[in-house]
Amino acid sequence: MKKLHSSKEFKWLKTLHVFSACMWGGAAVALVMVQLCIHPVTGDELHLRDLCMKVIDDYVVIPGAFGCLLTGLVYAMLTKWGFFKYRWVTIKWILNISFILFGAIYFVPWVDKAEAISNMQRLTALQDAEYLHSRFISEGMAIFQLIALFGIVTLSVFKPWMKKKSSTSQ
Repeated sequence: MKKLHSSKEFKWLKTLHVFSACMWGGAAVALVMVQLCIHPVTGDELHLRDLCMKVIDDYVVIPGAFGCLLTGLVYAMLTKWGFFKYRWVTIKWILNISFILFGAIYFVPWVDKAEAISNMQRLTALQDAEYLHSRFISEGMAIFQLIALFGIVTLSVFKPWMKKKSSTSQ
């Protein structure tokens, strides 16, 4: 397969990858801030807060995560980094795919459920056990996602566990 040789091609790939990571990380910060800083006092405010969470997740987190996945695929196929050549890259792959699967299976349904309940029940949702459970889990997962994304960025910057160079006898 053709490798990226042009500095310009590589810079565009890196730009798209970093932009996707910024979307994902920035949205994770926004999710945590919405949860921790907005204290609704009316049913409409409660629903609006939950709707904000849903919109941020659907339109910023998900595209950012898939942008990282897709640009990561291009990195792996068209640059020296590969999929399994370096342990830190392999760990990033595992974490990225795990986040996407966990988000699709658990996080998105919790956020969607909380929004649907607050839309129907408004302020009385705060007495609904299912709503409170969904909200508690989604808040915890948003904080965990933010911490884990910081870890992934740290892996990308420090590149620990670099592949050892083979020594050749001459």
